[in-house]
Amino acid sequence: MPEEADPLDRAVELFNTKFPDIRCPVCGHTDFGLAELAMAPLSAGRAIPMLPAICSKCGHILFFSAIALGLVPRATPQQPPDGATAGEVDVNRTQTSPG
Repeated sequence: MPEEADPLDRAVELFNTKFPDIRCPVCGHTDFGLAELAMAPLSAGRAIPMLPAICSKCGHILFFSAIALGLVPRATPQQPPDGATAGEVDVNRTQTSPG
């Protein structure tokens, strides 16, 4: 069975490919570190997965949609709950067993 790539390694590869000339909007530095995926809260208990990119000079943090980067799959094409848009995650939803 082939070994799966580390999700953060995959994120670094995608980030460097998509943003080869990225600069910090605060200090202009070009070196960023990536953190583990974070859930950015929206409203009504919903959230969207984000990839934090941290400037190694000033610490400014940029957030990128993990869905748009292809790190997390989009929500299934069913009607999102309570008016959520595709790709959002309901962080308050609990699963119950049938029966």
